[in-house]
Amino acid sequence: MKKLVLILFLCITASTFSLDFTQFTLNVNYDGNGTILKAGYSDSTTKYFDVKYEKDLPSFPPPEGIVPGFRILRKYEDLPDELIYTDSDYRETPTENISNVQYQLDILGKREDGKDFYFFVPKGTKSEKVTEVRIIDGITMGDLIDTNIIDGQRFYVKNRFIENFFVKVTYNQDPTSVVEPVTDNSIYYAAGIINISNKIYQKFQLYDLTGNIIKENGYIGNQINIQNLQSGVYFAYIYESDLVIRMLKIIKL
Repeated sequence: MKKLVLILFLCITASTFSLDFTQFTLNVNYDGNGTILKAGYSDSTTKYFDVKYEKDLPSFPPPEGIVPGFRILRKYEDLPDELIYTDSDYRETPTENISNVQYQLDILGKREDGKDFYFFVPKGTKSEKVTEVRIIDGITMGDLIDTNIIDGQRFYVKNRFIENFFVKVTYNQDPTSVVEPVTDNSIYYAAGIINISNKIYQKFQLYDLTGNIIKENGYIGNQINIQNLQSGVYFAYIYESDLVIRMLKIIKL
């Protein structure tokens, strides 16, 4: 019975958890028609194409107009890798405190003379951690075009022969050493060490989804090491004392 209760509790709480994205919105406007693109990162995404978070766009433009799209690598187990286009590009969480990430943006279709073509980031559509969004041309990698559009101003591209760009974004991340307070029913995403506040904990027990205990440590201080675990979902008891127990969920990346 203990195993069944544990599995049910974990499934219910995990399903109600919403992902936290750090992101920005990029508006690509041609001839009065705007295309909304989104990019950023999350601790639940990768540098490759993620079916849950990114939508595959057609690889050809319509008879009229243009189709802007981020370029992402899609990997297969038994087929060659494929470059696809998407209107959203969510990368894995950068590891440094301040990270520059380049998103490749291609324009499918031919632009005409006399028609406006510009980029801008609408005000109020970016996370606070996004400190810079630069548009760079893909021909000279910045000699022709290199401008910051984070302030909401429109940047007009006059050269209609430039068909690919790079969106270079600077993210100011919270330091990875910041300690998080332990609260009941918290969910932790991590690949190695989890810092869990400055309290000294007596021990912890770790269970897998079947309810089997797979790890048990005595005095743990304020860190949990999960580097040697396989990727998956785990359920932990953190003991402050014999009578005070915190329950956590851990997603090993």
